[in-house]
Amino acid sequence: RGDNRLAYFDLNDFDEAALAPATWELARFVTSVHLAAAKLRLSAADATNLSKTFISAYSDSLADGKARWVERTTAKGMVRDLLRGIKQRRSEDLLNVRTEMSGTARKLKVDGRHALKLLRHDRAEVVNHIHAFGEARGHRKFYRVLDVARRVAGTGSLGLRRFVVLVRGHGVPDGSILLDIKEAGPSALAPHVAVPQPPWKNEADRVVHVQRRMQAISPALLEVVSIGDRHCMMRELQPFEDRLALEHWHGKLRRLQRVMTTMGEAVAWAQLRSASRQGSAGADDLIAFAHTRGWRRELLKYARQYARTATRDWRQFSALPEKRLLSRM
Repeated sequence: RGDNRLAYFDLNDFDEAALAPATWELARFVTSVHLAAAKLRLSAADATNLSKTFISAYSDSLADGKARWVERTTAKGMVRDLLRGIKQRRSEDLLNVRTEMSGTARKLKVDGRHALKLLRHDRAEVVNHIHAFGEARGHRKFYRVLDVARRVAGTGSLGLRRFVVLVRGHGVPDGSILLDIKEAGPSALAPHVAVPQPPWKNEADRVVHVQRRMQAISPALLEVVSIGDRHCMMRELQPFEDRLALEHWHGKLRRLQRVMTTMGEAVAWAQLRSASRQGSAGADDLIAFAHTRGWRRELLKYARQYARTATRDWRQFSALPEKRLLSRM
């Protein structure tokens, strides 16, 4: 859900954002199509055809030169089904999943799966900084902290501080808001890019600013906050269930093709929105690039090759003894 409370289907997770060749993002996506093929019971030919669908949609949308967006009335297929389902959800539904009532007040469910208990001094640090953030923005009541816990979410957060915070929001008990606060680390991509990177204030500043530029409408409450000496991204917690379940293609390749089309369009529109910003290519350059064709075959070839490399690396990693794994982390 965006900050206008409407639901959109768009790019997400900008932790690795960097100023880099436009094709690198395409290569990462197309490689993932080949990596997902076995789990989705797709042949190599199916994966290649889906990749071509993605690239064609990306090129056509880029050549059009106009950044559009996907919402419920314009979505198709599985994406449309996802957005229609979100429309039926009430704001209290997520609260009821992640919190529990204690008398007339809510508190977070510390279940060991989604949330873990915080040490007392860590809890106080988070509470103090969120209260200071709310005070500085003139929204002291909205950001009054009711509860806080460590958040468990994704391998990308390993080694980083991440919290789920329950704040008063629009009123207790059902108007309360859940915040997702995640420490920002350096982009894994940036060291491999030859061009100088923009002078961001900090890593969280990089992630938040790129996300605001590239998304049609950013998530509610997307901000940079500091917790102690760590810079973090804050946003309203988004339900994990609001992700596209590709395994529900039910053997109908056309359903996956529509998803590839939508994703290709979304990437192109995001790149157009961020054009001519801090060294990024201008819209005219992106449009001219879309009209060329030589890179497409090379991209498909690279993605197939790198999917094999990634699979080999994963098998080697999985075969390592646990003690050896721990010593390397």
